[in-house]
Amino acid sequence: MELLTSIYIKRNFFYLPLEISTFIHIIIYGEGSKMKLLQNKKGMSLFEIITVVTIIGIILASSFFILGRVATHLKITAAAAQLKQDCSMARQTALEKNKIISIQFHSTSPRNRGWFILGVDSLGFLTDTVGSYQIEPAVWFGGQDDIGAVNGPDGNPIPDDGIPFPANTMAFLPRQGLNSTGVIYFTDGKETQAVMMNQIGNATVMSYVENGNWQ
Repeated sequence: MELLTSIYIKRNFFYLPLEISTFIHIIIYGEGSKMKLLQNKKGMSLFEIITVVTIIGIILASSFFILGRVATHLKITAAAAQLKQDCSMARQTALEKNKIISIQFHSTSPRNRGWFILGVDSLGFLTDTVGSYQIEPAVWFGGQDDIGAVNGPDGNPIPDDGIPFPANTMAFLPRQGLNSTGVIYFTDGKETQAVMMNQIGNATVMSYVENGNWQ
């Protein structure tokens, strides 16, 4: 006789499938109760119903929490990866067009966080918009709450707004690389990722682990 037999109870015209309850019954009362349960076919007790509902509730609550953290982690990872990609594109465009390409960050509000990739002429005037990116509202520039006074992967303090460049702008020069080095930080308050820029304009994505360590 199969363990997971379709058994239904009828109370006030309410039918309840008992495949799960059979499994719970065996866990509570032991393997020896399986045949007795299937022979009696009297349905679930109130205790078994409460047990099933409680287990389902715990599973659902855990799933929502885990999926929420995973979704936010993916948003932070996507923002850091996009910035790394845009830095590579800006550096390549500066070499190909022999002109300055700048990335200008903006973080004035939750709905206006991201950056523009801009072309700049020899006099410093903007000539065109090469591209742009807007990060998700759940993510912002800065470090997570528990980092505190920990320095970034470059050994420097983390700026409050997560952007260390003057006027929130970094410039890729055609032959010299980046105008200055620095690290841009993304966080949701619980996790922080950093994009570290070197002198030639290459970007490296790192994550804060614990105890001041980055990897």
